[in-house]
Amino acid sequence: MIKLAGVRTSADYAIPSQMKAWVLGGPDELLLRDKPVPMPGRVEVLIRIDAVAICATDLEIIHSGSPASILGGLPFNKNFTPGHEYMGTVVALGPDVDEYEIGERISVEIHAGCGQCKRCRQGMYTSCLNYGKPEKGPPRKRLHHRRRLCGVCRQPHQHAGTCA
Repeated sequence: MIKLAGVRTSADYAIPSQMKAWVLGGPDELLLRDKPVPMPGRVEVLIRIDAVAICATDLEIIHSGSPASILGGLPFNKNFTPGHEYMGTVVALGPDVDEYEIGERISVEIHAGCGQCKRCRQGMYTSCLNYGKPEKGPPRKRLHHRRRLCGVCRQPHQHAGTCA
């Protein structure tokens, strides 16, 4: 893994440059591939995946592609790794991460709403009226796609529900 300035790691957790991942080929086709291990950016963490779950939405995506969308089209043959329910161990911290520690075990809430529709403003980001429509959301500069809205102040933060 190539390390960016400000990324913190630990000798206790080796980080390879490549990882194995299931990638969606055509409909009903998963292929085991090598992919580069991503580098955490600002307010991001790198998680070693320890366990995953498969839900009905994953099965629907693998079969028909929808509701997943990549560059405005179905996710087939685009190096897409399905799945959004997982848990693991934090192995690297990107710049400005101060709410997590390396070695911390976490489960992940991957849903992110637009932050602007009625449901998102009420804190119901998993029921976003603009889900799957990135053009309807705010510019990436204002709401990072991996953050969720704080339950206290309703602003995007890297933390979950505790307003500083």
